[in-house]
Amino acid sequence: MLIDSGADISVFSYQLGEYLGLDPTTGVHSELVGVTGEPEDFYICPIEIVIGPLTLRTRAGFLRSMDDKPYGVVGQDGFFDLFDVAFKLSKEEIELTPAA
Repeated sequence: MLIDSGADISVFSYQLGEYLGLDPTTGVHSELVGVTGEPEDFYICPIEIVIGPLTLRTRAGFLRSMDDKPYGVVGQDGFFDLFDVAFKLSKEEIELTPAA
């Protein structure tokens, strides 16, 4: 995963959604404007994420143009809103504390 504090929402490949047993097209249709500046269709679906001992219900977008990427992006809605995040660059660590 890439941690992108500037991303509005967490976004993963469409294929990952299918692999997880989702039909992303049943999610809420939206458009995303990324680095290309061109709007792209994507679908926002409810998901569960597991981080250590925590299982959290959240939502994420699924985007076809990410199918060739070996990673997803965690952003504000769906990740940063669930945790207090501390970057410890000197130790190459990220500390996640569930938000109160």
